[in-house]
Amino acid sequence: MHYGRDFFSKSGQDTMVPKQKGARFSDGSGFTKMDIQKLHKLYGC
Repeated sequence: MHYGRDFFSKSGQDTMVPKQKGARFSDGSGFTKMDIQKLHKLYGC
């Protein structure tokens, strides 16, 4: 996900909380290793 936990908040509180304990939201600065693996699988490279 490319939004922070409080990206849509007017009060500064979290608007999105990961369901999986320990999961983190992306900062949107690039692809994760998992993103790249999925793209390689999708495009066969």
